[in-house]
Amino acid sequence: MPAPAYPGYEPIVNLVGAEIVEIDTTENGFILTPEMLEKRKFWSRGKLKAVILNYPANPTGITYSQRQLKALAAVLGKYEIFVVCDVGLLRIDPYRGQPMCL
Repeated sequence: MPAPAYPGYEPIVNLVGAEIVEIDTTENGFILTPEMLEKRKFWSRGKLKAVILNYPANPTGITYSQRQLKALAAVLGKYEIFVVCDVGLLRIDPYRGQPMCL
């Protein structure tokens, strides 16, 4: 999960007995990149079950472009995992373009 992230995810993840693995995005303008995903070693362990993406991201307000989402999808599509897209705030964001989810 990109960090910082909406704090409401943690209780849900804990409820199902899972563990949160955060990827710090603070030094990259709060944008999760394909390189950040590939750099992490959790793929090799085979334990990763899901990735949570929310945009506009709460609390940062970051919104991914279609190009950025397609690049993330290219990496995530290599693995048998769920991608949870939380786009609940998209309708109130001044988004310029078509909403897109993985």
